[in-house]
Amino acid sequence: MSRFSAVRISTLVVLLALFARPAQAGSSADGVALGPDRGWVVSLSMSPNFAVDGRAWAAPYGGRVFATDDRGATWSPSRLGITDPVVTGITASPDFARDRMVFATADDGVFRSVDAGTTWANTSTGLGGHACRVVALDPSFGTSGVAYVATDGGVFRSPFEGTQWFPTAVTEPVISLATGPGGLVLAGLSNGGIERSLDGGQTWTSVAGFPVGRTTLSLAIAGNTAAVAGTDQGIWLSQDGGLSWTESNVKQDRIDAVSLSPSFAIDGRGLAGSAGGMGAYQTSDGGVVWRSAPPSSPSYVSSIAVTRSATGALTAMAGSVGDGIFRSSDAGTIWSTASVGLAAASVTQLAGSSGEVLEGGLGGASIRSASQNTWSDLPDGSKFVNAVAMFKRHFFIGTEDQGLRISYDGGTTFHAAPLSDGRVSAIGLSPNYASDSTLIVAEGNVYKSVDSGLTWTRATGMGGNDVRRFRFSPAFATDKTAFAATVNHGVFRTIDGGQTWQQLSGGLPGGQISDVLPSQNYASDRTVYAATSGQGVYESSNAGDSWAPLPAQPEQRVVSALTWTSGGLLAAGTEKGAFLLSNGSWARIAGQWDSYVTDLKNGAPNGVEVLFAGTLGDGVWQLPLSQSGTASLNASATPTHTVPAIPTCPCPTVAPSPTVRPPPHPPKLIRAWVMPKALHAGGIALLRMQGPSWARVTATMSSPGWRRSAGLQLNARGMGAFGFLAPRQDFRVLVVARTGKRTGRTEFIARLVH
Repeated sequence: MSRFSAVRISTLVVLLALFARPAQAGSSADGVALGPDRGWVVSLSMSPNFAVDGRAWAAPYGGRVFATDDRGATWSPSRLGITDPVVTGITASPDFARDRMVFATADDGVFRSVDAGTTWANTSTGLGGHACRVVALDPSFGTSGVAYVATDGGVFRSPFEGTQWFPTAVTEPVISLATGPGGLVLAGLSNGGIERSLDGGQTWTSVAGFPVGRTTLSLAIAGNTAAVAGTDQGIWLSQDGGLSWTESNVKQDRIDAVSLSPSFAIDGRGLAGSAGGMGAYQTSDGGVVWRSAPPSSPSYVSSIAVTRSATGALTAMAGSVGDGIFRSSDAGTIWSTASVGLAAASVTQLAGSSGEVLEGGLGGASIRSASQNTWSDLPDGSKFVNAVAMFKRHFFIGTEDQGLRISYDGGTTFHAAPLSDGRVSAIGLSPNYASDSTLIVAEGNVYKSVDSGLTWTRATGMGGNDVRRFRFSPAFATDKTAFAATVNHGVFRTIDGGQTWQQLSGGLPGGQISDVLPSQNYASDRTVYAATSGQGVYESSNAGDSWAPLPAQPEQRVVSALTWTSGGLLAAGTEKGAFLLSNGSWARIAGQWDSYVTDLKNGAPNGVEVLFAGTLGDGVWQLPLSQSGTASLNASATPTHTVPAIPTCPCPTVAPSPTVRPPPHPPKLIRAWVMPKALHAGGIALLRMQGPSWARVTATMSSPGWRRSAGLQLNARGMGAFGFLAPRQDFRVLVVARTGKRTGRTEFIARLVH
């Protein structure tokens, strides 16, 4: 069965393309959650009594559920009993003051809480294993007990407060659902169109008045007649309970979330959000005209909820793609961040030394001070960070949309490296960076710099689009050897310092290589290890020329990261926790902690070695090592280095090497990638173009019969969102954008993860 939220795209921000597995909140014995406080908030729900109890619930991608009881001032995990990390929907009972019920949906089914989210139980009896999108409750749920759930097998109905489910006549995949008085139910189909019921889901009719080809991503009903639909191409309004629809002034943008005032029939107020970069929208005339929210609102809105405060003002919360939660107390005019305690960041990569940690991922990059134990966001300018590296005050941030960003002053200021492609997937710093100033970057192609990123030369033998990670031989100063792990082409090796690369594939399994790590004694034993996505850890004893699986494997075979402890033990980060190889066997690190690890970095805060783990949806953790893997460090044991001379800025004026490609001429489609969203086997293609502000975009899958076309409005940064739903597990998608007679095209490969 396809997962709503697990789409792998080789050209995506790496962390989002790979991971969709459980994340367990650890106790202090299992490790320490460090933050940072942010996340991709897929769903939000506010208590009907929010003005009194201040309760709300959020579902950050990969982080299950968080809750607040102080109107969003602080958040804490609320996930006990939820077995799936990717919760796609949160719904509070309309009779919450009495029944304390909250519902959560995921691929694992429906989870129900009867104690305001403190504990959860799976109540999926009758669903037949279908992945679930969202629960919608009858407005009279307190007396009727009727609930509905949208699944990849249609709409299911429960007359028993969500404890047992029965199929309805709607059997196509459904991604949005809303209820109204008198048995009104609207269901948005994943392949386009809306189904409507007037008798509580007993019978259904297709809505003829809804435009063909529009996928309804969000639905909201107010009273007996008013309904608003957020689609992949704008906002639509119905004044007759969903029977007929008219287009609003928002015609091009993808709308992921819609929420209406409890007094919509009187005040006509509502909010909508776009995860494609267009931010939030406001309406005050019943949904006919929508205005873009002020700059204080988040740019990528993936969920939204509104209610009334004790003073009667319209209070709203908006969940963003990467930046956590925002809050407004004036109907969405002024927004402020409200993510304290929401330690649900999706981290791509870690860097740093000792207790200082630099992390990058969905939402940007930040650094944690070893002395103050706080995170500071870096002004690198991107919300999509694929790779990070640092040496003392030299910071390198590889982004999805703004290329390589470099700081020589500890992250105070950044400038763009003189490269052209825009998407950086991997960064590697030489182990001798203090003396050789060498770094290697994958940005469309592979580039090498020997002057801390001032000038670059293009390497040969390997493309840079699918490089996951660079690793260097400990003896790089003499053997000039480094390795690259790639998504689709196995492992590559250079023996001339990164100028030329050779593919090494003998014995490696097909599929993604997540990491590659030379032995600490590589100069003498020529041993290299490779982490695979599904086949465990492989070993080569001849510098990568041939490979074989390790005799002993960690219990989790999806391995995403490798590192060494100071005691010479191999540590592996997997889809369910971290493991340490000692005396030929693997042991779990940090007890029952089982978050999806995206990267590992060893450090020694307070002189005791630990592992820092970046995770999917669970932020950064500090994990204790077992006695055999722990080393006590002191100042005399820590090597000292001389920082390379800081180049004179402004650095962007440095002329690029003649081998660097010139930037593309507008208009041209220069990047397309996909963010896994809670959709049936699909996602959001984020397109970035130069030149035009609007384009007609068509996506065609390699399998016959699948084609998707839509108009696309681009924001000021040249970015726009294009939603699609894919009918197969593995597919190649060709995206073509046309403006007038000019055409840009890009192709990417997608693979669903189960």
